[in-house]
Amino acid sequence: MTPAELPITLKESSIALMPLVIVLVPVIGAILVAVCARCKAWAAQNAVIILTCLVSLGLILALYHPVVRGVYIEGVFYKGLDLSLPGIMGFHLRFGADSAGLIFALITSFIWTLSATFGTSYMVKRHAKGRFFTFYMLGLASCLGIYLVRDFFSLFIFFEFVTITCYALVAHDETGDATFAGKLFLYVSVIGGLCMLFGTILMYGYTGNISLYPSAELTRYTTSALPGLVLTPRIRFLIFFLLVAGFAIKAGLWLVHIWLPVAHPVAPPPAHAVLSGLVVKVGIYGMLRTIFRLYPAMPLTHGAQMNMIGVGVIWLGVLTMFFGALPALLTTHFKRMFAFSTVSQMGFIVFGLGCCMVLGTEGAMGLAGSLYYIMNHAVFKSAFFLCIGITCSRTNEDYIEKMGGMRKNMPITALTFLFAVLSIAGIPFTGGFASKTMVHHAITEAIAHFGHAHAAGIAWLKWAEIMFIISAGMTLCYTTRSFYLVYMGKRPDYLKNAEPETNTMRAAFIPMIISIILIGLFPNFLLEKLIGPALAGFGLQSGSHAYKMIFDVNTGRSALPLLYNPVNFSLGSMFSHEVLHNVSGVGIVALSTVGWYLIGIFGKMFSIRVPEYLNLKNWYVVISRLVVFIFSQLCAGLEFVLNGFLSFLLVDFWQAQEAEGEQEEERVPLLAQSGIESL
Repeated sequence: MTPAELPITLKESSIALMPLVIVLVPVIGAILVAVCARCKAWAAQNAVIILTCLVSLGLILALYHPVVRGVYIEGVFYKGLDLSLPGIMGFHLRFGADSAGLIFALITSFIWTLSATFGTSYMVKRHAKGRFFTFYMLGLASCLGIYLVRDFFSLFIFFEFVTITCYALVAHDETGDATFAGKLFLYVSVIGGLCMLFGTILMYGYTGNISLYPSAELTRYTTSALPGLVLTPRIRFLIFFLLVAGFAIKAGLWLVHIWLPVAHPVAPPPAHAVLSGLVVKVGIYGMLRTIFRLYPAMPLTHGAQMNMIGVGVIWLGVLTMFFGALPALLTTHFKRMFAFSTVSQMGFIVFGLGCCMVLGTEGAMGLAGSLYYIMNHAVFKSAFFLCIGITCSRTNEDYIEKMGGMRKNMPITALTFLFAVLSIAGIPFTGGFASKTMVHHAITEAIAHFGHAHAAGIAWLKWAEIMFIISAGMTLCYTTRSFYLVYMGKRPDYLKNAEPETNTMRAAFIPMIISIILIGLFPNFLLEKLIGPALAGFGLQSGSHAYKMIFDVNTGRSALPLLYNPVNFSLGSMFSHEVLHNVSGVGIVALSTVGWYLIGIFGKMFSIRVPEYLNLKNWYVVISRLVVFIFSQLCAGLEFVLNGFLSFLLVDFWQAQEAEGEQEEERVPLLAQSGIESL
């Protein structure tokens, strides 16, 4: 942050209170929802829910000008917001807003509003809907709080609030499966929270600063205010590992994703729509802040450690996208399939962040691609789960092979699902095309530039690109297959009378369809209005070719030819070399999809059922039980040794002393009788 872009505080304007107000609005809404539920005023409750979400969305939109564009106050230019509340022992909540946080807050509020609109109709005949929507509103407040704070301690506080509120949403149905899923979510989230807390404590101890924003001070050895603590590369990586591990659990990355496939099938559709589309973004946001806080962007030739860690992050994304897509191909359970899909899609986002780390100050394409992917994923994945929820509810079926022809009963639901399929696959003229294309551009740039500085890592990056294409093909395979079997296949006779979606549900679906289409038709709009301005907060080189193509800081325009040349639009530009190269990438993915279909049909992969012993969740249960057993045995052994020592010290020792004393008393008369005493 340059001195010319100071954040607005309460000294300059009361607008600095806006982040706190935005967080409090859903809290007030939750209280009103609880009151309405108590009075059984269901119509008033629904009105409060939708009005609360709309007010939150409106207030966030009102932050656009002071946060993204900046404002002049008494002749001084300010950009961003900063509000510190009174704290204890130097720790306090510090609210604020910058361009990146505003992106997450805006998409969260928008999708939450649509999901709440859907939910007011879906939950009409469900039990405890007052409790559900109370925690639903508190969940919105918690997520917005994460995006509207300025340090890791404040983020940790709201991170824990997200855990509590989402636990209530996951376990809402109170069945055995729901209770188990809620406990599992709670357990892994607590572990993630502890990792975050330890990482934050170490960061504060070694640097004296827990700000979320990048700092050039951390590019070299830094001595904190506490004597003797020096931030060495190993300590820095330890802090990075702890924070990333904590956030990765919430994001559902590979190896720590076990809660997602368990929680989604049991949560009500309005809940798993926001869990998959929005709550997992909490983890991605934390990873984004951690990466650029601990490893600020550096020139490619000067950031060797950051470059290699970036390769590791890329492969974390690769493993996540592949091992999320593979079980999605092998399952026919509708909700579980798209729960695994969420895991896979988080891999694509992390993949872009890793490319940015590898490229350093020239990594604008990777960061912008990930931010774009985050926004698109929130839309199409929430659309998926709302469609899946209403379809499974109306048919009382959970497996795709048992459904069919549901487009006749629920035409708007089928249309929404179709557009979500096209978007997640990155088909041109849909929202997902731009984000998937940019992430692919990022890995090709990493391969081209990384070789000049680190030739040994080129093979890893080339294989990562191949896995990217393979995983994208898997995505298109399981999504199109599920769409055909559920909505386009032959409709069973017993499903002919399945109820259609309500008008309220259609009111939630239609804005999602429009969003996918508009983003697809005008892919550079978000680059110019939101994503491009956010790049300035991460220390990237604004003069690099990729940065200038994405967003020119002087003109505020984007020149990146995704579907056409946005500067000089013409039909001819749609057939330019750059655009044809982008579209050809979709063709390669389509060929990969055909390959997966052939493997699935002729290789009978679709009929494979993964043995239970390969279920990662079961291995975690086995390992946790083993750890508990070993710990209990160690404690039992320690207790045995301690009890033996205390028994010897307090009983045996004194008994031995008393016995020795009695023997001495017996010995004296014997000596007297023998005449020795007279001597």
